Amino acid sequence: MKNTLISLAALIILATPGLVFGAEKTKAVQAPDLTAGTNRHAVDRKFTYNLGPTGMRGWIWTQWSTYNSDTSTAGKPWQILVTSVGKDTPAAAAGILPNDVILGVQAGDGAVSLFTKDARKSLGLAIGDAEAANGVLKLLINRDGVDINQTYTLQFKLTNLAYSATAPYNCPKSARILADAVDVLSINKFSLPGIANPVLGLAKLAAGITNDEVKTYANSICPATGSLQPRVSYSSWSWAYNNLFLTEYFTRMNMAEYNGMECWHCGGDPNYIWGWIAANLGGTKALASRFEQMRWYVDLARRCDGSFVSDAYDQGFDGVKNGDYWDPNLGYQYNLDATSLYVLLFSVPDRRIYLTGRDPNPANELSAAAVSNAIWAGHLELTVNGYTTNQLLGYIGEYDPCVRWAVAQTLAAKPDSANLVPKLIEMTNNADPRVREASCQALGTIKSPTAIPALVARLRDPDMGVRWKAGGALQGFDAAATTAPYLTDMMKAFIAKGSLDPYAIDWADPLRMANTCLSALLFQQRPDDTLTAPKDLLYEAVKVGLAQPDGYGRGNLAKFLTKLTWTDVQALAPNLVEAAKEPPPADRMFGADFPIHAIQTLAKYNVAEGIPLAVRIADKYVLYQGLGNSSGDALSVLSNTYRGSAKDALPALQTMQSWAPANQQIKATIAAIQTQPGPALVHFKQITTLTATPPALKWPAATAKLACSVTDLNKGISRYHWSKLSGDGTIAFSVNDSTAASKCTATFSAPGTYVLQLACDDGSILDASTWNWGYQPEGSKNYTNIIGAVYGNITVKVEGSSPANAAPEKTQ
Repeated sequence: MKNTLISLAALIILATPGLVFGAEKTKAVQAPDLTAGTNRHAVDRKFTYNLGPTGMRGWIWTQWSTYNSDTSTAGKPWQILVTSVGKDTPAAAAGILPNDVILGVQAGDGAVSLFTKDARKSLGLAIGDAEAANGVLKLLINRDGVDINQTYTLQFKLTNLAYSATAPYNCPKSARILADAVDVLSINKFSLPGIANPVLGLAKLAAGITNDEVKTYANSICPATGSLQPRVSYSSWSWAYNNLFLTEYFTRMNMAEYNGMECWHCGGDPNYIWGWIAANLGGTKALASRFEQMRWYVDLARRCDGSFVSDAYDQGFDGVKNGDYWDPNLGYQYNLDATSLYVLLFSVPDRRIYLTGRDPNPANELSAAAVSNAIWAGHLELTVNGYTTNQLLGYIGEYDPCVRWAVAQTLAAKPDSANLVPKLIEMTNNADPRVREASCQALGTIKSPTAIPALVARLRDPDMGVRWKAGGALQGFDAAATTAPYLTDMMKAFIAKGSLDPYAIDWADPLRMANTCLSALLFQQRPDDTLTAPKDLLYEAVKVGLAQPDGYGRGNLAKFLTKLTWTDVQALAPNLVEAAKEPPPADRMFGADFPIHAIQTLAKYNVAEGIPLAVRIADKYVLYQGLGNSSGDALSVLSNTYRGSAKDALPALQTMQSWAPANQQIKATIAAIQTQPGPALVHFKQITTLTATPPALKWPAATAKLACSVTDLNKGISRYHWSKLSGDGTIAFSVNDSTAASKCTATFSAPGTYVLQLACDDGSILDASTWNWGYQPEGSKNYTNIIGAVYGNITVKVEGSSPANAAPEKTQ
């Protein structure tokens, strides 16, 4: 029974079914026979593999049905098409040519037979066997489709070197590979893009290279002395790697994931760092066991000069393009130098830096049983269908989340899965949260309506993972009628586990991720049902949804906002304005455009406050080119909806134009506002009283006290602007253009009838200090011009004659 709890496992994003065990498998497609007809010339060679120190690259039929390196190239017939033969390599010396087809491999003496399983993995294993002996590798080659195949013999540079049982620890072959790779690495310069430079720096530190070049690079990326802001604008993704390198320079769960090295979310390259390093945290046995599963892969990634390549596969996109064996290989997405990645692996035994295990904590070392369990977990994808129902039920509480996923999905696919429902419902109350989590997942896949009450109950589970799985399971019920009777309970659970403050952190669920699935159900899948809820419950749920801290969760409300009535918008005004002011604080990649949806909702009803909000979003993104097209969308709201009614936004837009003179959309927006009529604006702010005391003055008493009161649906910070519309003289206001000007004194310079105007706008929108962008505030400045104001007029009469018009005094 594999029930050992391991303390380090695969860190895999389980929210995406295509990246996990239990994903629907693509129907198998027959690989072409490359020896027949013109097949070898017809294949799409856009993705090829390095073939180790042979000196060749080759095309291998690949089907990413399971994101598993052990199965992706395992289709019949097992063949490799040679696409490149490098100069001065063993393959070139043996006479192998491009378009040759490799049909079999043999290390050392003996006849070469046809491949009987995955050609890529077989070749990788044979390379290791050859280097463990005399370095001789024989290949069975078909050339030009002729009936007679030929054997070619390659001689490798490495001989009598086998990986030890503890590799890369205490392993002469690993040490030799490291030495050759360091020779290559030592001449590599810090001239790479993106995160490749800091990773190169880490590899040099790990290899003991601390020369002036490394010092110069470290100093070049340091922030200024005493500064925590190294740049006006910077990417946290790349700076995370910069900081790793700088930390190492100035201070001197990944066991079961071995079969997914090259196919990972957002590029495989970073995984070449974290996969090995995470396993190494569990001790030498942990890394050695993981390495044993990947020896064939490592040997295929190595070139005969000691350098390495990275054939990463990212979410359906190709890694290395078809090219020459010696072409510089900078990986797929993040331009990493693959040699750097493997130097980090092979330098682990030296433990020079913390990333490669300096000063290890013995308490973190995994037991032999835990290591064995992790390796078993990595194979489970290929073996899970062979287990009985009782065995699977015994594995449902495994530590590894991929195991729990695979078990739950396999149980749900059993022919008698309906009979398991009562047992699984009972398991949702198990003391172990892992059992509760997996049972919720299985019930959501089976979709028996009798399980809904148990799943709804788990929405209040103390464990975040259980709540997440319960919400996801409820999403799986296709018929709205099955979940509609539980709408109130689901909304109350959503409110209870959420917060009105997106920056309030619950450390048991920091991003409120467990509510993400539930928000998708309430606002994306069942919006019409949700709208039928009692208004107080509906509004509280929407408020919580608008304050979700992660982009995915908040994004679930995007289309729902279009269904809100004017009455709803008025009730939710403070929350809509707050959501329109800035992206969610977490997962901004997926929520950067959410403020636009809130602004568009305000614009739908011609709400004046949408104008300054659109200006501020456009302001920020024009300057700093944030994710998505938020600036363009904000400008579109101004030009397509508000048009001429947004004339008070022109000064701000003209300033933006000076920042980005080539931006045609800013020009078009200015033109639309200047030339097209706009709608009558509706204001959240209303001037309820506007008084002048006294309203009539007798010269020379020319001072009146002005006062106003304002109500604001969105609870903003009112800012008051007094001005003269008409009158012969001038007016001096004791305080103006501020939040303190609701009361002021007006002093008139001459008699006459004066019409005064009060403009009240929202200081909480226009004052940058009220915006919490979560990164540098540069570009968000205070706007002193009036934008989106509500207006009111009042008349003051100053009777009498001015001194200039008075009759001359009599002389004595």
